[in-house]
Amino acid sequence: MRVRHHTNPFQCLQKYGPIDWEQVFGEPTTSLDLEIGVGRGVFIRNYAKRYPDRKIVGIEVRKILAETLDTLIQSPEYQNIRMYYGNGVTFLQDSIQMPILDRVFVFHPDPWPKASHHKRRVIQPAFLESVSEKMNPGGRLYFSTDNAGLWNDTDEILRNSKYFEAVVGDPFWEEDYTSHWHQFSVRDGRNVRFSAWQKINLTEDK
Repeated sequence: MRVRHHTNPFQCLQKYGPIDWEQVFGEPTTSLDLEIGVGRGVFIRNYAKRYPDRKIVGIEVRKILAETLDTLIQSPEYQNIRMYYGNGVTFLQDSIQMPILDRVFVFHPDPWPKASHHKRRVIQPAFLESVSEKMNPGGRLYFSTDNAGLWNDTDEILRNSKYFEAVVGDPFWEEDYTSHWHQFSVRDGRNVRFSAWQKINLTEDK
């Protein structure tokens, strides 16, 4: 049986100011990949080894998981990862100050099934606007879940967004996707749903 320890993101008080990513990575940086909610870091570590030239940032609201992963990535094979503890939505808003994101990953986020808790979910209309503002042209958002209610609600939010359009047949899901929670979903026979969304480049007169 799997156990997910829910953490109210609004109770996470960790704050960061604007981050100079060129200073963080020690070289010119015009693109980042961001995973919100890295969990045990199965995806981000595999992805970093597969794409050593990409710069990858992870943010996790569960402090013990963030600290554990930060220890695990202290080796040359993970030199392209930077790990942070905090609320992913707040981190995105406060610490990324210009269009720099190429990919944003949100895999198996807490579903917060109670209607009164839906405001705690990661993907909201305001979040999509913020992601779009921080994305390079052609940037993509990747989302997965095995929770039917969360899938339906999130899919509706994404389809009604003026900032993103659905991508059909993105090879990412076959070539790159893996996660700690996905392994449990398969074992438990839960249907995992995936979607990819590309930034719409809005013109000022729209």
